[in-house]
Amino acid sequence: MDYFTKNKFVFWVVVILIILNIACLSTIWFSRKMPRPDKYQMDRIGRHRQLHNFYDGELNLSAKQKIKFKELCDTHFDNKRKIISSIHKNRIALYSEIFSSKPDTVKIEQKIQEIGRNHSELETLTFNHFAELNSVCTPEQQDKFEKIFYDMIEISRASKCRYDEKSNRHIGHKVSKGHKREKKKNRN
Repeated sequence: MDYFTKNKFVFWVVVILIILNIACLSTIWFSRKMPRPDKYQMDRIGRHRQLHNFYDGELNLSAKQKIKFKELCDTHFDNKRKIISSIHKNRIALYSEIFSSKPDTVKIEQKIQEIGRNHSELETLTFNHFAELNSVCTPEQQDKFEKIFYDMIEISRASKCRYDEKSNRHIGHKVSKGHKREKKKNRN
């Protein structure tokens, strides 16, 4: 290779590298500008898909049943989300009264009643949802569904925070280091 051929080769390698760098930087820049889907929404979609796959695998649903299950679950989760949102808004309004110079006891009672109605509505919605899912199943599937249902309740109960009298602490919550230090000081 002579001197000029070698320099042309290096020149073109540098040009290609510059173009690649510009392309990479542009991709990074434009991907930051694009709106990202809501993380909660993506988690919710993933959980729904997993739930549908789980039901299908455990109950061996027909194509018609899969469609009905999906419709029922989608409707249920949309309605559930609305009720939970209402509970959250009412809790914020309720607890904002703590910091009021003169808490409005009537408003406090109204918010507590509204939260209670929302919880009742949520339980009714959940009951009706599982009853509808059960009605879609064949008798053999209903037996399996019953077992799955009670397993889900047990898993849900076990995952909740509970108080262990033996260790004198709540199980299920992470305790901050500062809180642990305070407890040690109080014991001494």
